[in-house]
Amino acid sequence: MSSWEWRIENPKQLARFVVPHLFISHRLLPPDIRALRDDHPFTLAGRLYELLRDEGIRYDREPLNLRGRQTVRQPVGILENQGVANCLDLSLLYAGQCAAALLRPLVVLLRTGEGDFHTLVLVSRLLAEASEYDVWDALPFQDGQAEPTPAQLARTLTDERMVPVDLTVATDLLGRLPFRDACAHAAETIRLASSVTAVIDPLHLHAIEDWPPDEDAISLFGHFPGNPRFHRDVAERFGADLRAGLGYEPPVWDLLHISKLPTQPGTRAHDTRLALEEALQALGPFEAVGGRKPGVSRLQTIYHRATRNDTGAESPEVMLVQAASIKGRQDHLPRLVRFVIGVAASQRGRLDPEAKAALNRWLRGQDVQKEDVRDYRRSCRAVTYWALIYLGDEIQEGAQPRKLKLRIVVDPPLSVTDPLEAEWDPADEEELRASLSGLLDRLLNRLPDDGSRLVVDLVAPYHLLTRGIERWDVVPNGRRLQPLSPQYKPRVRWLHHLEDRRGRDRQRFRDDGADWDRLPPTLVPAAATRDLARLEKWLGTTDARRGPFLIAGRTRSSCDPLLRMLDEGHGFILWYDSNHERAAASVQHVWDGLVGGERYRRANLPDRVFDLLPAPYPVMIWNDLSGRGDSRLVAGRLQAPHEGPLGGTS
Repeated sequence: MSSWEWRIENPKQLARFVVPHLFISHRLLPPDIRALRDDHPFTLAGRLYELLRDEGIRYDREPLNLRGRQTVRQPVGILENQGVANCLDLSLLYAGQCAAALLRPLVVLLRTGEGDFHTLVLVSRLLAEASEYDVWDALPFQDGQAEPTPAQLARTLTDERMVPVDLTVATDLLGRLPFRDACAHAAETIRLASSVTAVIDPLHLHAIEDWPPDEDAISLFGHFPGNPRFHRDVAERFGADLRAGLGYEPPVWDLLHISKLPTQPGTRAHDTRLALEEALQALGPFEAVGGRKPGVSRLQTIYHRATRNDTGAESPEVMLVQAASIKGRQDHLPRLVRFVIGVAASQRGRLDPEAKAALNRWLRGQDVQKEDVRDYRRSCRAVTYWALIYLGDEIQEGAQPRKLKLRIVVDPPLSVTDPLEAEWDPADEEELRASLSGLLDRLLNRLPDDGSRLVVDLVAPYHLLTRGIERWDVVPNGRRLQPLSPQYKPRVRWLHHLEDRRGRDRQRFRDDGADWDRLPPTLVPAAATRDLARLEKWLGTTDARRGPFLIAGRTRSSCDPLLRMLDEGHGFILWYDSNHERAAASVQHVWDGLVGGERYRRANLPDRVFDLLPAPYPVMIWNDLSGRGDSRLVAGRLQAPHEGPLGGTS
């Protein structure tokens, strides 16, 4: 139910219906709230009124009364459902709005000169944290409630200690008038009042815990609790920040308790509190759009795209707080907004209407432009196409010369009627260049012009594995050709590891012993590759067996170290033409910055090398047997779960 029930004989109960935490990160709080408050509390009160007026609420002339009880609409019922309210509904909503903005509202119940029941709000020139005795001043308060005469109440307005606000003026009843008219109308109503039933101080009543704000109030961002709560993993991650600044952490990690923490601006604890509040308000919409559906690795990838930061977190809630903690904007959008939009886009149009509505309600409160949201949504929906380029079979020693087949398989598939295939003579590399360039030209012409991108894996027989084909000028670009690297993030796979069951099994056996979470990449010392005996000995070391991937390169050697490493099951090797030992420190730096889990690191390390390190790039021998991105390999063959088995060509 999006309403409360008030026992009319108990005015203090209304304090429970003043719920400040509902408005955190909502459109009814202006983005420049601090500047407005510093200018004057009444300036901010006026801006809050204008935001409420602009909601276009209609006045309801029929308040519901039954056996001494009155129905009070919750803010969600007014703003997101019915769009109608009476003076009591609006006054409690506005008081919650003011309290969320750290102003000090008082709620006034009175009888007009005609004897009608009416509700107003007084906003103090003192702020929320002020002593109640300073706020109450001349009014006869006792335990958060006063029953002054109309004359006593009117005197509080004479020296501008309080500004009165009549919220009915913001509706169609009186023409949605400006703030000054709402104040003048309220002052006149007080002057002509026949009696004052009560004046209550909701924040005082909240503080003494007799009448705390309703924890079960419905969120303004969707049909989920208005007082969302984090799981314990958030407390474990961020509790130290709050304890360092406050000496304690909240007893319950929900919006109600966190929003009450008395942190000081400019401190780490304060920044953490604000991030927790924003993340809690985003939690409902985040879950509505499927925030718990992607696996950890996929969620970490969405987080990196949204924030340009890596995260080692495995909890979606911790990621929300981390995104909210990042100051500044990326392409005009807060990182938290980008993260939630990215998660929604990952559902590929499978959001139900209620989830879409929850997301849009939340976005309306984020101080963002529709065009910026639309552009980022579009970029998230853009497809990354993965091209597996098979360069041909292994050439067996002593076999009769024959042409090799060059073919390209793409996921998601672009065409099944016009396969991308060609033959080339292994004795003529220029024919391979020309054929590859022609197929890439056809492939790029098929890509939709919607921001989609292409990434490439070269599946090579051993004699082409380190030939540097990714650096050949084969990609048509206007009047000239350019290399695959770095734009298309080319990786190289050894054909034997990918297509031969025994090769795959050998690599899997080696991969099972690798520790991607705790061990650094393994540098292959040049001294260990001088001859086969030294290499065999080194390959038996713990570093060689347990490290996640190898950093290796050409050296003066009497053996073929790369082939021996591949035969040993190493499918992840950064292979340099020269000076690989010198390059190791730079690769280690990239690795140290990649703080996700095993799947995330394995999926993203090569791309980070392209993004962060200068040319010349190593040959990225990177045979991830699970696939690449959202595309999956089954028994070495491409199979995208969302498309089903492919026919072998694109």
